[in-house]
Amino acid sequence: MTMTHTWLRYAAAASYLGTSERQLRRLVADKKIGHTKLGLHTLFSTDQLDAYIRAHTFTPGQPS
Repeated sequence: MTMTHTWLRYAAAASYLGTSERQLRRLVADKKIGHTKLGLHTLFSTDQLDAYIRAHTFTPGQPS
């Protein structure tokens, strides 16, 4: 079984989330968003970003 990921760096990941790169760096520093460290590089998969979006999406009528 082969898994392939599209790895995004800060600028592309911030654009994907619709936020600033600075805000994304804060989320990483506060350990509030999934990321992968490979050497000196911090990378994000779309799965990690989508998980963050799902975890922070409010749906009316949904138990809190």
